[in-house]
Amino acid sequence: MKVKSLSKLTHHLLANGKYFFSKEFAASELNISDVALRLQILRLKKKKAIYSLWRGFYMIIPAEFTHIGSVPPLWLIDPLMKYLGHSYYIGLLSSSSIYGVTQQQPQIFQVMCSAQIPTIELPRGLIRFHYSKYLSKALVESIKTPTSYAVIATKEQTALDLVKFYKSCGYFSNVATILSELSLELDANLLLKVLTNEKSPSHLQRLGYILEVLGFDQLASIAETALKKDWGSGDNIHQICYRKLRPDLATKEQTKSSRWKLIINDHIEIDE
Repeated sequence: MKVKSLSKLTHHLLANGKYFFSKEFAASELNISDVALRLQILRLKKKKAIYSLWRGFYMIIPAEFTHIGSVPPLWLIDPLMKYLGHSYYIGLLSSSSIYGVTQQQPQIFQVMCSAQIPTIELPRGLIRFHYSKYLSKALVESIKTPTSYAVIATKEQTALDLVKFYKSCGYFSNVATILSELSLELDANLLLKVLTNEKSPSHLQRLGYILEVLGFDQLASIAETALKKDWGSGDNIHQICYRKLRPDLATKEQTKSSRWKLIINDHIEIDE
C-alpha cells in the first residue's frame, strides 16, 4: 500500500502491529527526496509521534504511550538489535526483573551485547549495553513480546552475570539479595553448563562464595565442581589463586575463605 506522507505511513504500520521503521524503508515507500523526508521526520518528532532510537531507525509511539514517549524497552530491543546487526540478550537486573525477582533498577534496561554500543536515552529511562566477547557461549532463551520475540539470559546465566557485572547491579549485597530469590529456581544441570563455559575462575570463586553465604549448598558445590576443570595447558595453566572478593576495594582485614580462595574484604547484607 503506497501512501503519500510519513504520518500516514506510520499510522498504516501501527495498524499492522509494526512500531518501527528505518529511514531507508520510509524513503522507498514514500518515494520523496531526502530533504522532504527529513522535514517530515522532524515534524513528527516535534509532535512526539516518533522517536529516534538510532541514526536512521525510528520508533512509532502509539497513542497509549504518548504520556511516556516510548514503548517499553522489552518491545523495542529485538527490532533495534536486528537493525544494528548485533547479537544480544537481556540480562542482569532486567532479566532478573522479568523472571519476577523484586529487586530491580527500572530506569535502566540492561542488555549484553557482542559489540560496544553507547547508552541509548529514552524519554523515561536508559538502555545500557554491556559488552561480552563470549556472548555466543551464553545460555539464552526467547520470550514473546507484543512486537516480536526477545532474547534473554536464562536464570542460570543471569546468576553468573550478576556476579561478573556486580558494579552495574548495585554491588554484592544487592547481587546476593537478588540471588537469594533467583537461586530458588535455578536448574542444577543448566547452572553447571553455564559455569563450565565461564572463562575466568575468579567469577566462579565469587559466585560460589555468595551461594554458600546464602545457604544454597548444592549450587555452591556446582560452582566448586566447575572450578576444578582444566583451565589451560602447558605454560598457560591458570592456577586458582587467592583473590579479593571486591577487586575495587582495599584489603583491611585478612579474613579468608580457604574453600573459595577469596580474601573477604566486603560484608554482604541481604535485604529482607
